[in-house]
Amino acid sequence: MPKKRRSAQPNASPNELSSNEDYNIGELCLTPLDLGLNAQYCVDQEQIFYYVLKEKRQEVLPQIVGPAVKVLCKLVDPETQEKSFLLQFRNETFILPTISDTDTIESYTGYPILKPQDFLTILALQVKTCPERYLLNTTGWFQDRYYTPIVEQNDIVWQKNTFFLDFERDNADKQLLLIKDALQEGKLLGLLYLASAMALFPDSVPYVVFVS
Repeated sequence: MPKKRRSAQPNASPNELSSNEDYNIGELCLTPLDLGLNAQYCVDQEQIFYYVLKEKRQEVLPQIVGPAVKVLCKLVDPETQEKSFLLQFRNETFILPTISDTDTIESYTGYPILKPQDFLTILALQVKTCPERYLLNTTGWFQDRYYTPIVEQNDIVWQKNTFFLDFERDNADKQLLLIKDALQEGKLLGLLYLASAMALFPDSVPYVVFVS
């Protein structure tokens, strides 16, 4: 009697995972990764694990590679020119100086990387097509634009430990509307409103407005 194969357990704990386990592909809901290759690599429906398809005993079977970490973008610090990567696992994001830091990735995700070579291949292929963004840690002028978290800008990623993030995103629409109305008013009251609104920016320095 043929030995029954164990089905994949997408929610298995790290201690229950083994690179030697075989899985029945019919019992898994897998999505091929669009990496410019064939469907050799897949991800499960829960976006928890990457799989690699291996032919074994005339069957194509999925084997767990590691946690389904996505490379969102490449980051460049405009001051130091240091480069890093913004990664995502499920709903959490984190920044790493290199995608080859598998120990930190395992620590963030809580899951082991069972096939390191396949795992790094998946991330490297994502790096080739991901966008590049600037990594900022303070509001202010940069490349002729004023950057602040209250304005969504696709080319910017903010450091998580930047102190003003929660403050700036609180009632952001009201803050922008106040500045817009003040600029359109163009009279004394409007200008004073604008000066008051600008004083709310955390990185603003003390200043005096002379009314004459």
